[in-house]
Amino acid sequence: MPCYNAAKFVGESIQSILAQTYTDLELVVVDDCSTDNSKEVVRQFGDPRVRLIELSVKGGRVKSGNLAIRESESEFIARLDADDLMAPDRISEQVRLLDERPNVGIVCSYAKIFGEGSGSSEPPSDPDLLRATLTYYNPITHSSATFRRSAIADDPEPYDEGPRRCEDYDLWIKISTDQGIVCIPKHLVAYRRHPSQLSGNVEFYQRLDLDPAFKKVLAWIGVDPTEEELRLHRILSEWGPIEVDDLFGIETWLHKLVAANEKTKTHPSRAFATATRNRFHFACLRCSAPKQGMSIGLRSRIIRRAPKLAVTLALRNSGILRSRQG
Repeated sequence: MPCYNAAKFVGESIQSILAQTYTDLELVVVDDCSTDNSKEVVRQFGDPRVRLIELSVKGGRVKSGNLAIRESESEFIARLDADDLMAPDRISEQVRLLDERPNVGIVCSYAKIFGEGSGSSEPPSDPDLLRATLTYYNPITHSSATFRRSAIADDPEPYDEGPRRCEDYDLWIKISTDQGIVCIPKHLVAYRRHPSQLSGNVEFYQRLDLDPAFKKVLAWIGVDPTEEELRLHRILSEWGPIEVDDLFGIETWLHKLVAANEKTKTHPSRAFATATRNRFHFACLRCSAPKQGMSIGLRSRIIRRAPKLAVTLALRNSGILRSRQG
């Protein structure tokens, strides 16, 4: 648990850990030079399973996370941010799955969103679809994930400090390259939204710094993107409006990705086609058609193409894949 100026929330987060039905655990809290009373809140628990490490020089959340992993001694590593909460059976459910399925390297869950807004984050429960979805964006709430120490045993810095603030996405890609990834379709964690989280400027840098992770995940299927293709992939991963010209460029790019996956067999064809269809459909919904001068009828036609695209993307005939649908 990396911690920085989280005195308002960290006590509740620790309480949710100590209330786990699975009791054979340790909690390593790394305080990253907090200027509030976060350290005092952690110390007040007095539980031998809680260990506080205080940094003398601020290192950031990535370095704090890497230090917490190095200092822990358990077979499985569960992440929880200092402002999030666990359901009482989170650890027991995830440890049970990892024990029963030794080929799985990461297990996550649904996450309830609370605080400034509400909702639910629900990654695909189908393992093949979840792994294929990583091609386009990170569907996993960081605090919901538990992974094997053996999966990162040879890496002194599991969280890559290159892609700033997308270190979790980068780690899921590295582990799931040769190990399974599974989502338990239950709300085992609660993700808190509050005003002191990422600002608009940081979100901008987060988008830019996703490029190294995208290049890794695209290399899985044998694709080395051009700068323009990488730009389209960034747009595809985002949530804001999409311009009409970019939407058609994205469609061409997706055809290329599916054709590449058909050659490498990295993902099952159906799972990759479904992940691609889902993202393309979302891109169509984000198209800022009225502002771009596109008629409502044309916008509706593009959105209706999403299911049709899913069928064409599943075809193995590269000539068909390259054709432009009407």
